[in-house]
Amino acid sequence: MTSPLTTTVAQTPSATAAKKVAAPGPVVGAGAPALVAGIGYGIYWLRKRCRQRNLGSLRLKHTMKLCALACPLFTKEDVEIIVGELDCTPEALRNLAALLSDAERARAARFKFENHRRRYIVTRGRLRLLLAERLDAAPESIEIACRSRGKPILGGRFVECGLHFNVSHSENVAVYAFADRREVGIDIEAVRELRDMDSIAAGVFSPREHEAYLNLEASERALGFFNCWTRKEAFVKALGDGLRYPLDSFEVSLSPGQQAKLLRVGDMRGDSCAWTLDDFAFGNDYVGAVVAQKHPVPRSDRDAA
Repeated sequence: MTSPLTTTVAQTPSATAAKKVAAPGPVVGAGAPALVAGIGYGIYWLRKRCRQRNLGSLRLKHTMKLCALACPLFTKEDVEIIVGELDCTPEALRNLAALLSDAERARAARFKFENHRRRYIVTRGRLRLLLAERLDAAPESIEIACRSRGKPILGGRFVECGLHFNVSHSENVAVYAFADRREVGIDIEAVRELRDMDSIAAGVFSPREHEAYLNLEASERALGFFNCWTRKEAFVKALGDGLRYPLDSFEVSLSPGQQAKLLRVGDMRGDSCAWTLDDFAFGNDYVGAVVAQKHPVPRSDRDAA
């Protein structure tokens, strides 16, 4: 789904992990592979463990150096969320660009603005590094394909491995979701005032969502808007339908402080559908949402979803 907008959890002071955390600083993973070492990429790894066949609330595991990424316990009950800033050194940018496929390099070359080109290379290159950690493969050897409606998936020899992933970025932050045999969608946005925010809400939100948005205090409108937007986009990205799926045919909660929920999907109550929604925040400036299937997809049905 292409956003019409101009287009996320660090250490907490207590054992109870908060969803909202400070932005990362550069982290260099001593002992990491030569290609990874020195990237200066602050990664924050969250585990989302299922509870009673539902995805529970986000729980912070710990801040990890890059060298630790090869060690996570990744089970079928987990959805991993990894988030980091897109700043890197010129040398790291060249190393990441070297991992890209010919098609990815061609796409990068088509960007008009240098910052957009750089962010694409960093986002895509780091996706390959993260996939490589989970697939025990060379990053440049991983085939990334697309389904008929554009959702990225693993291709080639990894098409039946059961690993699902999704990516989003906003301004200088990228977020990645990984799940075992569960379709997953993720979105992140920088919270800011938009000149045409009210008109977008009127045209995109369902009538109930629009009413909830209009009932917010003026100071809460931007956060409510992006709560709704990221939750809706994460859902359609999980489905893989993009803008083909009518955005007013399902409803999400959006009020600040209210639990993130799918309220309705078609004529079905949200809590009765096959999907679970949760939200997260990154520092004070970004909000995001992740949607995943409640139940694993049989491996043979990976491409039928």
